[in-house]
Amino acid sequence: MNTYGSSWIFADPSDNISTPGYTVHTIPVVEQGCDCGLTPKCTKEFFGIKYGCYVTEAFSQLPMACLYDAKCVDKSGNNNSLSNPGNSSRFSINTTYEALLSELMVENLIHDLDYEIYFSKCKPSLCIYKKSNFKEGIIELISLYGGVAIICRLIAVILVKLIRRRSVEITPVTD
Repeated sequence: MNTYGSSWIFADPSDNISTPGYTVHTIPVVEQGCDCGLTPKCTKEFFGIKYGCYVTEAFSQLPMACLYDAKCVDKSGNNNSLSNPGNSSRFSINTTYEALLSELMVENLIHDLDYEIYFSKCKPSLCIYKKSNFKEGIIELISLYGGVAIICRLIAVILVKLIRRRSVEITPVTD
């Protein structure tokens, strides 16, 4: 449920108001065949502003062109929109924010690996690469299990001795 009450609403408790221990339930909003309980992608327009089950879902369905349109951005009448999209982009002006976010807002990803520059800047004193095989992996796993089992046994023995010592103490009673 969001703060606007556009995704879930409280069920009408009027039928069960006299029942002691009644729990208030919520039901999903269903408008124009779109159920917010099944999909968060439901959006509708109210006075030209899109809203949906969740604010972020409605916002993600807006095209970027909305930022450059004064009527879309500012309903109060102040003309503070961006008049020119500016730099060219691989995304069109009608791309939705959802599509833009799915591309992680990356215009151009340069994938250049240069290990020589990395090692010249980091200057590691030692570089070791060890490839283990299946047999070594099994041996390490068994030895790790054996070490943990031994430690647990030692702790258990110490705990049992402490508990027995406390319960066996006898205090003499004199009349």
